Parts: sequence; structure tokens; C-alpha cells
Amino acid sequence: MQSMYDLVGDKIQEIFDAQAVDIAIVDAEAEQFLFTYGIERGVRFPNETMPLIGPRVRVLETREPLLLNTDVINRVRDMGQEPGLLAGETPQSALWAPLVVGQEARGVISLQNFDVENAFSEADVRLLMTLAGSLSVALDNARLFDETKRQKAEADERAAELAIINSVQEGLAENLDMQAMYDLVGDKVQETFHAQTVDIGMVDKASGTIHFTYSKEQGNRLHPDSIPIMGVRGHVIKTREPLLINRDLERRVPEEFGQPAVLYGLPSLSALFVPLLRGGEVTGVISLQNGEREDAFSESDVRVMSTLASSLAVALENARLFDETKRQKAEADARAAELAIINSVQEGLAENLDMQSMYDLVGDKLQQVFDAGEIDIRIFDVARQTATIPYSVERGVRLPSI
Repeated sequence: MQSMYDLVGDKIQEIFDAQAVDIAIVDAEAEQFLFTYGIERGVRFPNETMPLIGPRVRVLETREPLLLNTDVINRVRDMGQEPGLLAGETPQSALWAPLVVGQEARGVISLQNFDVENAFSEADVRLLMTLAGSLSVALDNARLFDETKRQKAEADERAAELAIINSVQEGLAENLDMQAMYDLVGDKVQETFHAQTVDIGMVDKASGTIHFTYSKEQGNRLHPDSIPIMGVRGHVIKTREPLLINRDLERRVPEEFGQPAVLYGLPSLSALFVPLLRGGEVTGVISLQNGEREDAFSESDVRVMSTLASSLAVALENARLFDETKRQKAEADARAAELAIINSVQEGLAENLDMQSMYDLVGDKLQQVFDAGEIDIRIFDVARQTATIPYSVERGVRLPSI
């Protein structure tokens, strides 16, 4: 688009009797003009801004050209406008033409002659309007082209994000081992993003610490010690929001978060911290760090990492529930086995009134159930302060009763 402004501006200066030419585009959000082209007596001005004042505002409102060939400044003031000069001398003649797209005026082309009055004719007005119309169409086409490119780039970016997310979610769905999940997500993050260091720290509320279940720096597995819940990760845990630090990390981390810029490993220039959320509670933090350059991570990276963190948090909760279910089932199976043993013994005892047979029944069942090298049953006679051993087995060999 800048090339278009330069092309039209240079051509206008060649054609018309004007010492100054400028092209001003409206920035409606900032309520100002942006001068994309400005030249006076052969000297090119840098692109500058100006409030929405002067005859250009009148041209925007009417969407019609304005020609002032005599007493320019006073006539502008008579319209209730400030002169709105970009720079330099006072014009003797001036011509303004709107850049109109559809029914909307989006900018103004201005010609100024400092030397003579009546410098511009009606033919000049018609020619400048034709040039302004051509520039308006070309700029709108360029805008639409840029918008199409932007939308395509966004669509491609979303497709890439979804591919990463789907890849991780498929892997998580196939696995219920928690450490394998940490490794899967950590490896995918390091492979995908511009991060030399990736770690996953899980919150232990009971001890008030964060222990690292995954940590790699430049492809090498690290084993950092647990750290107190503090600093950057403490901030993320408290706010439950991602934190992106793309610049001035070495100063910001100590000043804003009260921790050293480097807890372990190499220094970083950019860092992204994303919470693992489960039911509104932060259970951990994923960290990406780049030690080579600032501005390493984008808003797209924040989106993808937030989605991956959510997927990991859900998968970890599913694995926890699965482990809890297995534990409960194992306990239930153990209780059932215990009851089966007890019932078996009780049934045998109920069918027999011979004392020795009862000792033998219980002793043999104990030998079947327990991993014991020696089993004996001792009966005490308190009155006589003696004991008999009606059942005794050592390493599978039955010993005589004594």
C-alpha cells in the first residue's frame, strides 16, 4: 500500500503546478489523519499524524473536492476550520480531493501552490478526482487482498494448532500412565515450540511445594528439586491465568514476582507459563522458556498451550480416577478373598467337633494362604502355666505335636 501512495504522490507532483503534495488517510479509531505521503519543494516528509482538523474534514464530510485559489487561510477560517497545515509555507492556492470507497471517504489528497493564486483549474479538479478514484479502488483492493491473506494465515495457523492439539489428545487418550502423559506433552511442546527449556510442575498443596514431573533443557532430561509455591508459578497458580513474558525477563521476574530470574539451568529471554486447571483449581504449571531471543512466543502459542494444558489436566484426572477405581477394586477383591478364607474355615469348623481336626484344618488353611516358613498353634493352660503345640509346620514339614 505504501508503494501505491508513493506512486500516486510522485505522479501528482509531476503533473500539477504544486510545490506541496500530501495524502492523508483517516484513522477513525485514533481520531486523526495519518499522512502516508508528504512532499514540499522536493523535500519528502516522514509519515506523520495530525488531529482531524482543517479543510480536509470538510472534504471528508461532503465527499466533494474543495478548491481555494485565493486568500486560502482566511477562507478556511471563514468555514470555521483551522488551516491544518502539515508543515512549511502558507499556500496561495490549494486543492483537496477525497479518497472515496463506496459511500465512505477514507482520506484526502491535497495540492498546494505557495507562489501564485489561481494555480489550479476545474480541469485540475477533474483530473485529481480521477486519480483519487483510481487510488481509492487500488487501496481497497489491496486492503481486501491483505484481509484475505490475513484470514488465510489465521486459518492455516488454526489448522496447525488443531493438528498439534489432536496429536497430543490422541496420545493422551491411549494412555492412562501418568508419567507417560507428562512425557508425551512435554516432548510434543519441546518439539513444536521455540523453547529450549520445558518443564511441568505439579502442585503439592499439603507441603506447599511444586515438584517437577517433566523437565528438559536443549533435549537433556533434568531432575530439579521441588520448589516452594512462589514467584512466577505462584502468580499463575493464584490468578489461574497464563503468563507471557517476552521482554526484559531478567529484570521483570525478580522485581514483579520476587524470585531469581533463573531457578535452574540456562538463563531465558522469553518465557510462557500456563496453568493446569481442574474444576477451577490449579494442579500444576507448564513452562516454556527460550534463551536465544525475546518475543519468542505469540498469542497463538498461548492459545495452543492453554488447550494442551486443559487436555493434560483432564487426562491426569481420568488417570487418577482410574487408579482410584483400581485401588478400590483391589481392596474389594482382597476383602472378598479374606471373607472366602474365613467362611471356608468357619464351615470346616462347624462340621467338626474333634479338637485336633480343628487345629489341623486351621493350620493347613494358614499354610495355603500366608507366605510363612513356620506356622504353629499353641494352646495355653493358665492354671498349670503350660503350653501344648497341637499343630506345627516348618518349611512344609509337619512336626509332631508336643
